[in-house]
Amino acid sequence: MRAPLLLRNADAPDVADNFLVAAVAAVIGVRVLLYLTGYPSVGGARLHIAHMLWGGLLLAIALVVLLSFLGSAARAIASVIGGLGFGLFIDEIGKFVTRDNDYFYRPAVALMYLVFVLLYLAFRRLHGPDLTPAERVANALELMQEAVRRDMDADEWRRAAALLERSGADPLVTALRGALADVTVAPRARPGPMQRARLRLRAAYRSLVAWRGFRRFTSLFFLLQALLVLLEAIVLVPAAARLVAIAAVALFGGYGIARLDAAGRRPAAIGAAVVAATALLAVLGLFLRAGGVPPLSWFQWGLLAFCIIPAALALRGALRMRTSRRAAYRTFIRAVLVQIFVTQFFAFYIAQLPAVVGLFGNILILTLLRYASQEEARMAAPEPAPVRG
Repeated sequence: MRAPLLLRNADAPDVADNFLVAAVAAVIGVRVLLYLTGYPSVGGARLHIAHMLWGGLLLAIALVVLLSFLGSAARAIASVIGGLGFGLFIDEIGKFVTRDNDYFYRPAVALMYLVFVLLYLAFRRLHGPDLTPAERVANALELMQEAVRRDMDADEWRRAAALLERSGADPLVTALRGALADVTVAPRARPGPMQRARLRLRAAYRSLVAWRGFRRFTSLFFLLQALLVLLEAIVLVPAAARLVAIAAVALFGGYGIARLDAAGRRPAAIGAAVVAATALLAVLGLFLRAGGVPPLSWFQWGLLAFCIIPAALALRGALRMRTSRRAAYRTFIRAVLVQIFVTQFFAFYIAQLPAVVGLFGNILILTLLRYASQEEARMAAPEPAPVRG
């Protein structure tokens, strides 16, 4: 099997998200901290130690971790440390694109977030297609490193077996399948504090999804999330309140119609459509009567657009919750990522402190969604073949 020089990591999208979220959090966290402390100068009267230097140090530490250690744990640690370092580094871009070294150069925020968005798209483009057979074998070998540590659990065994199953009939693959079959899965030793916490969290999640009202509760939560995003647009751009109201009526009216139609209640769906259209026309009339399109800056238009998009994604995820939790989680994750990488950029440009609250709330929601998505994948995976342990 002849493989290319560079092989993709199956876990790279999640690691890349960790990197970017840590970078965004570092940028906004530093700016808020400087704002609250009055922009102090670190280094004394004659010297100034720019936080870009601390960013470079964290990037170096992340690189040392990657060069020195094997395994997914090293990548996860390095992605967070490197993301924080990159955020501290790029936060001072204003000093290096202006002649007077202006840290407060307002378009610098746009440049930073443009870099984040382009990095995110590049990661997704790079890891969009399915893995090649050679990449599946390489990722299976990565997982089998846990066997060297005598720490390969059933989930890791299952993932490695699935990767090898889809890797063809190459002699190397056959040999690895035999080696994997001989691996002794780590016994269920007395778990440590972290493992006990993970087990409790897993048990809590499985109890939640067994609750009959879980799907409805999750849908209502993200309906509220969509509404809060639209309210954020009204608060930050009050001149466009009527425009946001039009979008809200259209989005929630469409959601209600889709829910009724999915339930097979077409007459009710037609009635809901009539009500939504009437409300939309009424709000549109009020909006036009008030003087037409408001004169907004392109930052304000950007905020409006990227509040409406994640709200629409949240509503779509709520619809998908009826048929597939995993599909709904993927849609919710896209909505939250849009908010973190784009919406918060415009919000931070317009009003810094309220945007920080939204950022950290979205990071928390993203973390919970990722965990839930991983648990769904674990619950859906087939049971492994009997292995010794």
